[in-house]
Amino acid sequence: MLVPLAALPEGSIVDFTGAPKVFLLRSLAIALTALTTIHWLMTFTDRSAPRSFFVDRGKSLISDAIVRVRKYPIVLAAMAVVAANLISFMFSPLMNVSWAGFAPGFDSYSLLSVLPYFVVFSAIAAHLRTEVQLRRLLWALTVSSILLGIYGVGERFGVELFSHVAEPSQRVTLTFGNAMFSASYMLMTIPLVLGLWQSYRARFSAIQHVVLGAALIALQVFSVAFSMSRGPNIGMAFGLIAFVALVAMVYGRKAAIGPIISIGLAFVFTISVNFIPVPGLENSSSQLQARASTVGAAFTPDDTPHGRNLGKYFLPFHGSTPTSIQSFQAYRPRNYDKYLDMALMFSVISTK
Repeated sequence: MLVPLAALPEGSIVDFTGAPKVFLLRSLAIALTALTTIHWLMTFTDRSAPRSFFVDRGKSLISDAIVRVRKYPIVLAAMAVVAANLISFMFSPLMNVSWAGFAPGFDSYSLLSVLPYFVVFSAIAAHLRTEVQLRRLLWALTVSSILLGIYGVGERFGVELFSHVAEPSQRVTLTFGNAMFSASYMLMTIPLVLGLWQSYRARFSAIQHVVLGAALIALQVFSVAFSMSRGPNIGMAFGLIAFVALVAMVYGRKAAIGPIISIGLAFVFTISVNFIPVPGLENSSSQLQARASTVGAAFTPDDTPHGRNLGKYFLPFHGSTPTSIQSFQAYRPRNYDKYLDMALMFSVISTK
């Protein structure tokens, strides 16, 4: 819950939005590793034979892991991600970069950045036993996303807590400092919050349940929409359609009516805010529509006045493996085969 909210005032450190999150996540992973190890050692009662102690605990750990993998196949997916990163690290031409990233304190795709996620996932998977624990976890994520959504509304209208520039923002970045990252995080929370809220249907009347459900996701929908990030917005649309379809398939069509109305009200809120004039921001009411009109252009093979193509984001190495990390912004030639260079970039990333 605290990691997405972590940020420091601009100027206090170099990366005032990313580094606090990295520090907090890695600290949490270290603490969980220590506590899990202590708990694992203390659960063994017979300590008369140290050698048999570690052998027995090792066997117990392996057997428990096998049982959980069989019962919850999603664990295999997490293990596959870690395995892929380990293979990438072992065959990397720049092992120090693959281990800690191009800047150790920054968030990157290094092994040191991936392992803390797996540690947190493993701790939750090993100790999440009851429905009450699951509800607490989901409510923590819900509260975190709502707080970020409130920050996003303030950022849209010029209320900025961490940045020196207190002016209206055309693209909402929240505490992530990047519109893509903020939208991607908020996008993941929307179906979780909706799914959690469906379990409280019996406690409220139909109208109360629908309205409160809309209130719980309205700020997240707003943050994704006003990030102006086309990928997350497309993902939100398809994700919500998939969510409603799954609810209809599992619980029946009538059960999907409530989520549909809640989603509709959340979008009404977002569209309504879009028409509120923002002082200091020209054409604020038409920016969302203008950005949506560039979705198709983003996938065209060539640059157009309406959008940017995907190849522009990838740095070409022209077939040679780099011996040092080069900046994406420092080197961007005008004429090259974008799709070939994308393939080259993926091959470089796969052997970091």
